[in-house]
Amino acid sequence: MTQQKQANDRKVQLTDINTMGVNTSVDADEYKLTQLQLARAMGLPASTIKYYSGLGLLPFKSKGGKGWRKYKLETAKAVIDDIQNRKAAGQTMADIVAQYAQDGKLTNGYNQAALLALINAKQATEKTGD
Repeated sequence: MTQQKQANDRKVQLTDINTMGVNTSVDADEYKLTQLQLARAMGLPASTIKYYSGLGLLPFKSKGGKGWRKYKLETAKAVIDDIQNRKAAGQTMADIVAQYAQDGKLTNGYNQAALLALINAKQATEKTGD
């Protein structure tokens, strides 16, 4: 397979982004999408993208002088799909974050051990009613 064919295979067409004046041919291997662009591409509110990022579930890179978060489409789609599937199966967000922490999947420098300890303590408190 030629390098050009491989590069073309990585291109993802995003029709939702086109309405914002952004090139719809996005290289899925690069951090290019803002929260709003990713939210529109996934059909979610931007607040959901920010929430998942804030929990350490969705990897991003801060770019530019404004520090905007930029996301990789393929990575973000895989994580969002996983979260939605887990929620549909009845898991809570606390369960999902705990599982990501146990699996070492939390992103962006989160102290996974400390977060897991906090989640476990919260769940233990909820069970005892304290």
